[in-house]
Amino acid sequence: MLYEKGEITETVDVADFVKIIKEADRRILKPLTDFRSVIDEPIRKLIYPVHNILDQFQHNPSRNAIKAFLDFRRSFYDLIISAINQIQSVYVYRGKSR
Repeated sequence: MLYEKGEITETVDVADFVKIIKEADRRILKPLTDFRSVIDEPIRKLIYPVHNILDQFQHNPSRNAIKAFLDFRRSFYDLIISAINQIQSVYVYRGKSR
């Protein structure tokens, strides 16, 4: 969604960019909302940095901000992958310990 071919380029309309960012953020935060009672603080701490980055771009970003977001893609993916791996390892570990 965020970096799929043709989805966001430097020439994307700002309103479309914001729409995509808001949808991505909604998808990231949905588990926190849906499973608030079972998601503990260490897991929240893995999700919030991803949300915080997306949140910066939800309010009328400049062309330079959009370009910076596109240039940041590798680091952002790494952050997301790291969070996913850590979350999975926590839940796999918990599943084995029960």
